[in-house]
Amino acid sequence: MSVVHSIVGSKGPSNHARVISVGTGAYKPDGTFTGTIVQAGDTVLISPNAKTQVIPIEDKTYYLLNEHDIMGIIENK
Repeated sequence: MSVVHSIVGSKGPSNHARVISVGTGAYKPDGTFTGTIVQAGDTVLISPNAKTQVIPIEDKTYYLLNEHDIMGIIENK
């Protein structure tokens, strides 16, 4: 389950982000499918140990991470 988001805040590293886009979900090891919990527009709390992939596009930087690296939803949209 991956989420593309941009880090919120302009000074220094941040532990929260605004969700830009989400995947449809993923299959568990037992073969069952589970959908994503977060939605585009949500503001989420990111784990400090999250493994992210940096994606620069024009003058913005986006980050790709797995949903299990999201510790909680701060604000639903």
